[in-house]
Amino acid sequence: MIVRVKMRPAMSMMREFVSLSPEELQGLLDDPEDWLTSLEDIEEERRLELGKAWHGLHYLLTGTAWDANTVAGQAILGGQQFGEDLGYGPGAYHMPDQVSEIAKELSKVSQASLIARYVPAEMDSVGVYPNKWVRDGDEGRDWLIQSFRHLVTFYASASERGNAVIHYLI
Repeated sequence: MIVRVKMRPAMSMMREFVSLSPEELQGLLDDPEDWLTSLEDIEEERRLELGKAWHGLHYLLTGTAWDANTVAGQAILGGQQFGEDLGYGPGAYHMPDQVSEIAKELSKVSQASLIARYVPAEMDSVGVYPNKWVRDGDEGRDWLIQSFRHLVTFYASASERGNAVIHYLI
């Protein structure tokens, strides 16, 4: 089943993740034309749709809007770019060893540390998408904590399989 973490109707800037075997990733990189369509046959249990939670979650993991210099920061905004621009940039991928490192790092992150970084006014002021954190208050925080749990599970599963991960904004 595809895990969809949604709070608002889908509109734009939705981040999606797919776990791929190293062979599947290599095939995609060898023939990147129409790579998004090639993912349609990937099983639902190897997918995660963070929806609009991606940027708020990145902020809670890193304390920044865009820096991906930490291992946790790599989970959502890092990776090697590939393919054509999908409207919000190209896709990105992590090799299996990077996925394992990210999974280990995410497993160490406490819910309390994420909650401590949830400062709606600050998040809105630095432009953390979707820029509605003050309005959403505790509901926004709870949404991000739920999204974090799904992200941890997704990376742990990909790591256990020895898979790579690709992610992209659509």
